[in-house]
Formats: sequence, C-alpha cells, structure tokens
Amino acid sequence: MNNVKTLLGDVSRKIDTLQTAQALYSKQLAPNFSVFDYISTNETGLSYILADLLNPQGSHDQEETFLKLFIEHCLPDISSTNENQTHWQPLMENLHQVSVLTEQTTWASKTKRRMDIYLETEINTQCYGICIENKPYAGDQENQLKDYAIELEKRCGDNWHLVYLKEYNEDFETGNPSEDSIDKKTLNHWLENKKFTVLKFSQLINWLKACQSECQNQSVNEFLNQFIKFIQQQFMGVKDMNEEQAILELMTSNSEAVDASFKISRKINDMKNQLIDKLIHDLKLKINEESHSYKYNLTYSENLKRSCGRLYFQIDEPQFYICFEFEGTMYNLPALGIMFKGDENNDTHKYKDEQLYTRIQSLFQEKFSDRETNCCPQWAGWYEFQPHDWKNSSEPWKKIQEGKMAEKILKEVDDIYQLLKDNNCIK
Repeated sequence: MNNVKTLLGDVSRKIDTLQTAQALYSKQLAPNFSVFDYISTNETGLSYILADLLNPQGSHDQEETFLKLFIEHCLPDISSTNENQTHWQPLMENLHQVSVLTEQTTWASKTKRRMDIYLETEINTQCYGICIENKPYAGDQENQLKDYAIELEKRCGDNWHLVYLKEYNEDFETGNPSEDSIDKKTLNHWLENKKFTVLKFSQLINWLKACQSECQNQSVNEFLNQFIKFIQQQFMGVKDMNEEQAILELMTSNSEAVDASFKISRKINDMKNQLIDKLIHDLKLKINEESHSYKYNLTYSENLKRSCGRLYFQIDEPQFYICFEFEGTMYNLPALGIMFKGDENNDTHKYKDEQLYTRIQSLFQEKFSDRETNCCPQWAGWYEFQPHDWKNSSEPWKKIQEGKMAEKILKEVDDIYQLLKDNNCIK
C-alpha cells in the first residue's frame, strides 16, 4: 500500500511541475493550439480528411504514396505476398488508378445505405473495392456491415475488403463490431477469408508517421503532425506527450513502482463502478430535493457498464423517456436525448403516435441547434453529452467525485423536459 501511495504522490507532483513549466512558456509552446479546433471532426469531417489523404489525386500532391503506406501498415491482408492473396497484386501495382469516394450509395444491393469511404478501381475488366466504415463516435446500425459486404460482392465479386474503423468497439472482450451489425458466424468467415479488418484510430498513427517520412511538402507534413496529435487527444486521452513520458518514467523507475502501477490499473474499473454508484445516488438525492422543479423516476439498465447502458428519467408519459446512454463500454461516450419505448416484446420499435415522434424530432433539432443532434427509429433526438470521453479523461470522474456531474446531467434533463412541457408533448 505504501508503494501505491508513493507512486500516486510522485505522479501528482510531476504533473504539477510540468503544468507550471507550460504556464511559464505557453506563448512559445502554445500547447493548446490545434488546427483541428477550426475544422469539422465529426464522422463526416473525419471521413473527408481520411479520403483526401488516401486519394492518389488528393490535394496533398504526394500521388499514391499515402495510399500505399496505408495498405502496408493497416491492411496486411491485402499487401501480403501470401499465395492465397495474389488476387490483390494487380491493385497494388496500379494504386495510381484508384478512385476514393465518400458517402457512396449502395446502389448494387439496393439497401439504400452510404459507405463512408469507398476505394475502387478496374484493372483488366476486374473490379476492386475497399469499403472503410468510419465509426469514430456512433454505434452500429442493424445489419450495417452485412449490407456493405453484399454491396461489395455485387460490385467486385471476390475482390473486396471491408474495414471497420472504430476506437471503442462494441464487443469489449474481442474488439469486434456488435452482432446487430454482423453475426459471429459470418464475421468469422470474413476473417478466415481475409475479407475484414478491425482497425482503431490509434493504429493510424504509425501510418501517419510513415507518411511524414515520405512526404515532400512541409505544409502537408505539419497537417499530418496535427492529425496525429488530434487522434492522441481524441481517442487515446493523451493531452501532452511530455506529461505522458514523465508518468511512464515514474511507473518504470523501479520494481516497486511497476508493482504499484499494476495494482492501480487493476482497480480502475472498480473505481468507475463505485463512482457510477455515487452518480446514481447523487441524482436520486437531487431529484427528491424540494427545490427541484421536476420529478423523475430514475431507473437504469442491467447492462449499465456494457455498450448502450442507460439511465432512464421516466416521466408521466407512456410513450418515451428522457434517456442518458453510454454508447461505449465501461461508461464511455455518453449521449442524452428522448427515447421512445418499444412494444411489449421489446423486439421492435413501434410508436403509438408517429405524429408525436416527428414533432418532437423537429422541436429537439431546433432547440439544440448549437449541438450536433441526431435521430434514429428509437430516438426522436439525441446529442453527445459533454464531456464525451469518459474512457481516457479523468474530467468526468472528477466531477462525479466532487458531486458536480449529477447537477450537470439533471440541468440538461430539465432543459429537455421543459421543451416537451412548453410544447404540450407531455401531460
């Protein structure tokens, strides 16, 4: 126990020292500046960035260099010289001919979906296609990957490959997409036949660094550097490389520090469970306060720590809840919105009043126009709750410990309730 206390104390002092140094030299270092604060980094924006880098005719003017490096670093099943993969050789020899498209409609299968990034070319009457399903934040849709595979096979026969790009995958144990999107049997068949690659955003960093080594333009090189920093901050929780290195040095400084580091790491999930229990307790206390305007019946799903775990703020309305959902596993990527209830069997989403759903959908989009709102068959409207990264950032957990998170959640729940009340959407 003393080793753990010593390590935690050393890390805290080291971080304080680094933060003091950064404050003194902030004008020279500008540690918080990022070009990605000025451009769209939602799903569509990231797709456009990746597509342009992969495009041999992209504005970077490095021709097929970046695409070649991407396949070599991220898609070994295609770049491999294995005799079973020789059908990809014509593509590798003609990368300069590849077209890169975004939001490509699945016209061949008539499934009316859109492929985020689609790479295609035709060589000697043979079509080659690679679909990149970009999922930086949202969860999978029903049969989504299955439909993409059908589309690719109809277009390209056997010369297709599907890439699933997502940092926080649905299956916490395996890192695979959810079974709603593709069943295990089909997924295993794809993997055995080298048709499918699971790729994390953090795994793009080695590719981007390789691109920097080959890039001959300084402006493009700086953009690649900024993109690497964005991925480290957004998906890996790395706010400062100096801080990360300093902590790592302390953790590996001696055998006692290594032992203490493992003891701490094994308790992280237990700490999160305990703090979520505190959050629920704090929410219930605040809801029951006489000074609180509205009364909710707070319940939560049994799979709270898994993907799509939910807190339900039930109101006197039989058709929908105000819902706080973790899209990622172990309490990550929270969203807040209005969720309609399913039918009695809870196996499909049926609404008693379709008109009400459409009306609430429109009101929600108008009310929260300053946020990136979304909707789907079950949700009339939702947006990403901030802070959104609960996996790598300590900020939300500190707010829970300090008792501030319940207040923030309840304030936003009240805003949604007031919207519904003012527009006569509830009794």
